[in-house]
Amino acid sequence: GQPVIVENRAGAFGNIAASAVAKARPDGYTMLIAPNVTFVVSPYMFKELPFDPVQSFVPVGTLTMSPFVLVVDSQKPGPASVAELTILLKIKGKMASFGAPSGISLVAAEMYRSLVGAEAVQIPYKSMQQALLGLTNGDIDFVFSDSTNALARGARYRPLAVSTEKRSVLAPVVPTMVEAGVAGFQSIPVWFAAAFPAGTPSAIADRMNVLFARILASEETAKFTRNLGSEVFPGSRQDMANFQTKEIASWARLSKLANIEPQ
Repeated sequence: GQPVIVENRAGAFGNIAASAVAKARPDGYTMLIAPNVTFVVSPYMFKELPFDPVQSFVPVGTLTMSPFVLVVDSQKPGPASVAELTILLKIKGKMASFGAPSGISLVAAEMYRSLVGAEAVQIPYKSMQQALLGLTNGDIDFVFSDSTNALARGARYRPLAVSTEKRSVLAPVVPTMVEAGVAGFQSIPVWFAAAFPAGTPSAIADRMNVLFARILASEETAKFTRNLGSEVFPGSRQDMANFQTKEIASWARLSKLANIEPQ
């Protein structure tokens, strides 16, 4: 029953938006909705951050979850499975390449490349749309794409596997990376959560969590998120804090496995 202004502050893997909210007045009128790149991954991607992913915020709750999807171009003759893609990459050697415009996409690609022993190199793109365009133009061999783009109706991408531990209800026929034969591939989900600036009264955060729980429980919301390539992922404020702690520990291992060095 209140007007809400949605201000998209894109850039730097969400760090610009997170920094703005971290510095906002903790009165409950400024809230951050961001993916786990902001709440978990950024410390492993950047040497210096203008905020602390844990200390700078008060958890409100988790919202949605989705996989990243390993895709190739479906309009050209090419691999129909992860095993066939792996063979192709090994044949091409250092001529093989991939696009990874986000931290999660990069880690997933580097982990896959490392586990199968491929020499594919990253081609830098500023956005997922640009990376997928590079894929359809034949400039790169594969992309770990967000599910919104990868599983969109009418998309010209062939999904080979999902990055999560379990198959997604959004594409139940698509195997996980482990099922596809990449032993040791650690689950990499994409999840969104909400948080207030540190210092926001608990009563305000509690009230917002109740509102989100009500919203996420509706079939209308479930349908809306599925259309965006996600699943509802409701959680209490403590659930979010616990999950964030678990994910931070997981990404400490993932970043080393994928040879990611903070820039």
